[in-house]
Amino acid sequence: MVIAGSEAGGVALQAVQLTREETIEVVDVPEPVPVDDQVLVQVEHLSICGSDMRYYRSPNSDDFPFPPGYPFHECAGRVVDRAGAGFAEGDAVVVLAPDRLAGAELLAVSPRRLVKVPDKASLPTDERRVLAQPLGTVLYPCGSLNGLGKSVVVFGQGPLGLTFTQLLSGMRSLHLVSVDLHDYRLAHARRLGATATFTPGDDVAAEVRALTDGRGADIVVDTTGREDVINLALEILAFRGTLSCFGQPVVEPIGFNYKTFSKKEIHLLPTITHSRPDPAEGTRLAVDLIVGGRIDVSWMVTHRLPLSEVGKAFEIYATQAEECLKVVLHP
Repeated sequence: MVIAGSEAGGVALQAVQLTREETIEVVDVPEPVPVDDQVLVQVEHLSICGSDMRYYRSPNSDDFPFPPGYPFHECAGRVVDRAGAGFAEGDAVVVLAPDRLAGAELLAVSPRRLVKVPDKASLPTDERRVLAQPLGTVLYPCGSLNGLGKSVVVFGQGPLGLTFTQLLSGMRSLHLVSVDLHDYRLAHARRLGATATFTPGDDVAAEVRALTDGRGADIVVDTTGREDVINLALEILAFRGTLSCFGQPVVEPIGFNYKTFSKKEIHLLPTITHSRPDPAEGTRLAVDLIVGGRIDVSWMVTHRLPLSEVGKAFEIYATQAEECLKVVLHP
C-alpha cells in the first residue's frame, strides 16, 4: 500500500505521524501516486484499535518518528481513481492495511486489500463500514468456537472482547462470563449477553468453578495478551477445554504454564487474522452481516472526532476516559 507521502505527488494532503512516545500529530504529505493496479481511495473513517497502543506507548525512542500514516489499520473510504478489477470510481470500501499505514486522507491500495460495501441501505455512507474490519477479526476465531451449551469465559471487554461476548451470546452459551477492569465495560457485557461479570480483583478461578460445579470452563478467550491472564485461563479451563488466544503480547516471549496445559490436554487456538491465506474473508462476512441487519455494531462507537484532533483521540483511548470504547476519526 502506498500512503500519501511515499511517492511524490503534487497536492498537499494530511496524514498522522507518531513523533515520540504518546505524541501523535497531523503532518502535510504529498499526494500518493498509484503503481501497477493500485486503487486510489479517499479515506472517510478511521478507528483506533487497542493494538495501536503498543506503538503509541512504545518505550523505545529509536522507534520514533514512525512513518506517516502509522499505526492506523481500521479504515474505510471510497474509490476515487485508478479503479482496479472489480472496483469502480465511487465504490465504498473497507481497506485492509497490513502495514498499518492507513492514517491519511488518501491511499493507494492494491485491490486485493479492499472489500467492497454493497450499495444498500445507509451503510456505504456511515461509520459502520470501518467497524467491519475489527468485527471480521473476531468472526474468524468464533468460526472455530462452538459455544452452544458451553461454559465460556472472555478476558478483556474492550470493543473486541465485547464483540466476542456478543457473538458467543448468540451461540447460546450456558454460562458466558466476562472479565474486565472497568465497570462500564462490564455493563456493556451484560447488555450484550454476559451471564456473569467479574473484575480481576475477584477470585475468577473460584467463581468459574462455582458456576460449573467444579468442572471449569469449556472455552476461554483471551483478548489481553497478558502472561498472567493466559496462565489464569489455563487454570480455569476444564479438561480438554479450548483456549482462544486473540490478544497479542506486548513483550515476547511470555512464560507459559506448560505442565497445566499438557495435563489438561488443552486445545490451543491462536489467532492473527491478517496472516491467514485470505485476510479479507472475515471482513467480507462482517460487511454482509452488517448490511443484512444480522449484527449491530453501532454500540462500539462512543467518540467521534476530526482527524485534526487525533492527539486528543489517542489520549482518550489510552486513558479510557469518558467511558470510551471505539474512537472514530473523520479526515
